[in-house]
Amino acid sequence: PRELALRAMPGVLALDEAGNTRALELLERALACDPSHGLATALAAWVHAQRVVYHFTADIRQDRARGLELARRAQPRSADPTVLAVVGTALTLLDDLDGAALVVQKALAANGASAWAWSRSGWLDVYRGDPDSAIERFKIALDLAPHDPLAFNSMVGIGCALFTAGQYAEGARWQERALAEHPSASWVHRTLCPAHVLAGQGAQARRS
Repeated sequence: PRELALRAMPGVLALDEAGNTRALELLERALACDPSHGLATALAAWVHAQRVVYHFTADIRQDRARGLELARRAQPRSADPTVLAVVGTALTLLDDLDGAALVVQKALAANGASAWAWSRSGWLDVYRGDPDSAIERFKIALDLAPHDPLAFNSMVGIGCALFTAGQYAEGARWQERALAEHPSASWVHRTLCPAHVLAGQGAQARRS
């Protein structure tokens, strides 16, 4: 199961539909071998959460329920900060913000250098309307792991935090930077286009 989970990791981190599909197949094989494997269970929860929020599925209700089931199954079985950060990510995307905050706090307590946990704590601050704290946390994540496959997602987060703070042009700039790093993340346009509109950047908004 561990080998299959590690093989699935690039697809999970791609945050696009093709990667999601590849990862789901590998993780289902891993869980068929060992339904209690912590990393495989956590990654599978994240994959199902991606399918919900990025509209990679025709059955949002089913994928949401499966994602929550897997996240809650993985949570008490591991003290591994990576597993905890992944579970926190899945719970955030599935709108269990309180549960996500507890898990991410545990991840940071276990490893204060976990870029994934810092980034996820930034997203939690975005959703809770605290852009200043969010930006600080995203920048910590980027400082810790500037070349991580998920670094672009922290850039998106900074852009969204700036949007929340009314800094639309700067928010759009950060999201454009994220897209340059990861062009297949088409879902970024859901927040990039409004940022351009509110910044008065009509041509960029139409392109987005």
